[in-house]
Amino acid sequence: MRNRKHGIARVLALLCLLGAFLAVPLAPTAHASWLGGVVGALLGGGSSSVAGYSKVVGKVVDNDNKPISGITVTYSLDKGGAYRTTTNASGNYAMTVPVPGKYSAEYGTIEFTGTDWRRIAYKIYTQPDGERIENRTMHHDYISGKVTDPNGNPMEWVKLEFELNGGQNGVQTIYTDASGNYKYTLPESGSSYWITISQDGYQTKRFQQSLFDENVRNYTMYEQ
Repeated sequence: MRNRKHGIARVLALLCLLGAFLAVPLAPTAHASWLGGVVGALLGGGSSSVAGYSKVVGKVVDNDNKPISGITVTYSLDKGGAYRTTTNASGNYAMTVPVPGKYSAEYGTIEFTGTDWRRIAYKIYTQPDGERIENRTMHHDYISGKVTDPNGNPMEWVKLEFELNGGQNGVQTIYTDASGNYKYTLPESGSSYWITISQDGYQTKRFQQSLFDENVRNYTMYEQ
């Protein structure tokens, strides 16, 4: 009779925890680990590899302090397992991750990625029942600008070639559009590039510049 009551108590506890499970805002890959720890604790004698949970929250903004939506935030644990979410319209994000160690920190890498944004990644740690706040400012990973003639008229189909580290990484070529505009994604920000600008009937320009994310570089072409 005593064993039967004990079994019923476990089942009721499991049902209560399952209800809590549905309310916990875990990343999809975290749900299985969370539930496995709960079931293991209830049915396997009360022990579990998960000691607690930690929240990782924050806000992502651009250089003008405007929120960025749709940024993917990934937390990869050094011991294995990754948890992922995205920023909302206000630039905010939040995720709950398990922390196996009851008194020790869990180490991992947090990464922020998005189309046309410079990737950010660095090490952090989380602790049971703690909250880690990670706010970030992100920068576009490209430069842009306009190519005109001496009268300020936009020049279409001007060829721009970029060589990082003296061309050791190859030559990347882009062309201006009908409005004379161009955009070039930088493999590295803050590095030195050789730039060649050319079009038939105009003097070819070749020079070296250090380029940084979000630089605006306008160029003028002169007839031969």
